[in-house]
Amino acid sequence: MIRSIKTQLSLSLMAFAALFMILGGWLVYNQVQSTFYREFDERLRLQALSLTTGIIQERNYVDVLFSDRYLREYSAESSTWFFQIWAPNPLDDEDGPTTLTSDSLMESECLPQRYGELNDPLYWNFELPNGKPGRGIGIQFNPYPSRSIRKSKLPPVEVELVMAQDRSKLDTALSAVAKNLVLAGGLGLLSTVLLVPPLLTKLLRPLRKVSRQTESIDANALNVRFDTSQPEEIRPISLALNGLMERLESSFERERRFVSDIAHELRTPIAEIKSYAELKIKWPDKTEGCFEKEILKMIVRMESLTGNLLKLARMESAQVDGEACEIDLTLKTEECLSQLSHVIHNRKINISQNLQSKETIQTHPDLFHTVLFNLICNAVSHSPACSEVLIRSNMDPLSITITNPAPNLIQEDLPFIFDRLWQHDQSRSNAEHHGLGLALAKSCAELEAEVFSITGFSNVAGS
Repeated sequence: MIRSIKTQLSLSLMAFAALFMILGGWLVYNQVQSTFYREFDERLRLQALSLTTGIIQERNYVDVLFSDRYLREYSAESSTWFFQIWAPNPLDDEDGPTTLTSDSLMESECLPQRYGELNDPLYWNFELPNGKPGRGIGIQFNPYPSRSIRKSKLPPVEVELVMAQDRSKLDTALSAVAKNLVLAGGLGLLSTVLLVPPLLTKLLRPLRKVSRQTESIDANALNVRFDTSQPEEIRPISLALNGLMERLESSFERERRFVSDIAHELRTPIAEIKSYAELKIKWPDKTEGCFEKEILKMIVRMESLTGNLLKLARMESAQVDGEACEIDLTLKTEECLSQLSHVIHNRKINISQNLQSKETIQTHPDLFHTVLFNLICNAVSHSPACSEVLIRSNMDPLSITITNPAPNLIQEDLPFIFDRLWQHDQSRSNAEHHGLGLALAKSCAELEAEVFSITGFSNVAGS
């Protein structure tokens, strides 16, 4: 099932909004988390550095100049700050242990012994001995040497200090930030779900208007035009539909004129045949042998008209038999002139040819003959008597040009000369021509457009 544009846009916008909120919330949360941890780590670092200033290297031991009895945050009652010191020598005095823990740690409890450099401490999260979440800092450093050590020039010792702090408040704050972001994202997504469909309904209203207007159009309403004062996305559709309506209206008008012209072409000979038949019935003896030639002439004319119409219909529906082959232009031109020799002789038309010798073209023989014959026939039939018709060919690009004087044609006639049954004489007094020759030639040329084409006619008025 194909979803509507509204549904697709709604789903796409909702998906985009959800993705945007998820990514935005994740980025905001990470930024807040990074800020909180940076401030938390800075406090750890400053606290650790404050402890390192109270640790001094003596000759046989490492002296610790502070006591967590005076540092209330490290007391057993507080249990929020913790530290542990490891040294290669005894701590506090020569008989002391090599490790020292804060009062906040029980006797059997220890902190993880992990550390980095003094300028690059190591930070990590872990579970405190009391079961609460904590974050620690570990550094390895050389304690400040006492005067005796400086005089004796003994090598410095390395002491490791690990300090930790309960991070429960930090986790609570981050959890509150995450909940607020989820709540804001949920409200934003809910707002998107509730607001996007009505908004799209309003924005797509011009498109529905175009759709309803299109549904109301039929063959009797082709003069309807769509409003082009629409949003930028819909205006091209309205313009395209207006162009389509103009072409349809023009096409329907040509078809109506075509049907009217056919009726006009057939009405006169049918009326004449009917009159001859009525006279034959009324006076069979007196009309013996009087009308047969006239009736035959009219039947031949009607047969020619219907034959050309059928041929034109086949060309316009691209129905043609046979294949393309090499055709000699000179021979084909002579063949067409031979078929029209009686017209050329009777009208005293002078034919001037300028064709390349042995020039050939790869095309369909019947189509090409129809085009060339109708063009030459049109030239010799409609040129003034005793005028000249020029037939010439060009090599690059390959083309045939037929030039004849047409003093009766005007510029306004040019768009219509290829229309079916069009004649310059609106009274259609010329009984020998039906106005199908150029239309038939155009259809054949369009069918074989890749090989040859009709580029137009020269109106050599008064020449």
